[in-house]
Amino acid sequence: MKIKSFRWALVLGLSGLVFGPVFVGGCAHGTSMQRTAAASDLTVDQAEHIVDQFANRHTMPANTSPLNDPKSLADVLEVLRLDQIDLFAHSTKFAAAEGSVRGKALAGQMLISWGQADYLLADLLSRATQDLQDQKNTLEKRRALSKLSDEEAAHAQRVTAALDDIEGVASALRRIASHHVTDGSGYAKAVIAAAPNDYEGYRVAADYYEATENWTSFDTTIAKLEALKPDSTGLIFLKGAAARDRDHDSAAALRYFKESLARDPQFVRAQVAIVVLQPDINGAYSEMNKLAALNPNHQIVKWMGPTLKHTYDQWLEINRRRAQHDLNRALPGANE
Repeated sequence: MKIKSFRWALVLGLSGLVFGPVFVGGCAHGTSMQRTAAASDLTVDQAEHIVDQFANRHTMPANTSPLNDPKSLADVLEVLRLDQIDLFAHSTKFAAAEGSVRGKALAGQMLISWGQADYLLADLLSRATQDLQDQKNTLEKRRALSKLSDEEAAHAQRVTAALDDIEGVASALRRIASHHVTDGSGYAKAVIAAAPNDYEGYRVAADYYEATENWTSFDTTIAKLEALKPDSTGLIFLKGAAARDRDHDSAAALRYFKESLARDPQFVRAQVAIVVLQPDINGAYSEMNKLAALNPNHQIVKWMGPTLKHTYDQWLEINRRRAQHDLNRALPGANE
């Protein structure tokens, strides 16, 4: 999934807040393996090691959700609705081992959703890297022209540390994402072969074709889904994904995502898509709060929420100062 907006949420302030809690005050340096992450032959094991090392450098609260130990396919379906990446592994394993066509379909759908969540995080990290690098370049130019203030020098150190910390992680996430999506497609093929007239297999296949942007196969599969289950919430969501990624029509995509959320008010993945497509900070902050209400433990809420709040507060302050400035200029005698 490609991100078409959301760049404003990655702007870093000189207050010392660097891309939310994950990157605040990072002092660890990237390993030699991290620096190989851009290589096209990065293995899945290497990629997982990079991501694990990154996670180990940051204190994350233990996941105590009962869904981390699913007991039924209903639990697996709930994890899919929550779109929470740290619940995916056990749910995928349970669904795959359950043995039914429904279980295999959910395992495939889980893997593809997992891959798409990894792609989203990778894209956000790539954009954070670019913003950090831009700030580093600006500070280095200022350093060359004149001495940095103590505040600027401290911020330059934090930016450099953050760049070291996230080096290679986005590439590693993309490698893992590709692996998950490919594995998910295998389950889709198995389900379609076992039950060629069943909705479940085609639903997973459509996810796969959308994730890999195979639009010819995607359209064929969507037509099959419309024939099998025209009132499917997932079908509406997939149309939104195609509007976003193939047609580059954000307005149409938002309509589909909002419709799928209206059909299923707990469909977290639809709300994530709505957040990402917001064109301005005001809309994004509002939609992020809705996402946090649906699932406060979602990875985007945890990684991006604090930064978005900081950016929103800055936006409010800028607008307050601008309004005050305009008011002062409008007062009698202000221009005398």
